[in-house]
Amino acid sequence: MRLYLGITKENELYYVEIKNVTENQRYFAITGSTISPTTEEEETSNMKDMLSDGDFWRQAVETGQTKSSMKKWNEQFIIFDGWSSFSDLTGNKTEKDGETYYWKYLSGGQHQEKIGNMAHLFVSKEIFSKINNLWNEKHLKQEVQDLSSLEIIRQKEDQILIQSLDLINQ
Repeated sequence: MRLYLGITKENELYYVEIKNVTENQRYFAITGSTISPTTEEEETSNMKDMLSDGDFWRQAVETGQTKSSMKKWNEQFIIFDGWSSFSDLTGNKTEKDGETYYWKYLSGGQHQEKIGNMAHLFVSKEIFSKINNLWNEKHLKQEVQDLSSLEIIRQKEDQILIQSLDLINQ
């Protein structure tokens, strides 16, 4: 189950994945991630910046993958691989005001936010605290948890992403 918990003070959308794992072993797990909106233009610029120091080109030359100049290789890389090959995208995209926003991962795994670092919540403080308490007390314990009180929370992902754009871009 994915729950979008809110926007951090760093303007990142924070969500958790909560599940009971029952294959092979039985245990309870929570992971947290932050994501951020980006555009094709921003990511293309980031990719060009990363390519400009020549490290990727030098690796291609050293491994025999190219004999082209750095400028030519970078141009071909941008054309054939494209900006999205450099970005850690979530697969979500949001259309707003004629612009397409893609969502990219900033952190993941054991990323646990505290309530004090949240600028805006999409769940109540009680639910946020309950999730953190479950994480602290039950994460990876070999027991299955009753998640019925969390499963009743209904979030519409597309609405959360649009609201997040508004909050992040204020």
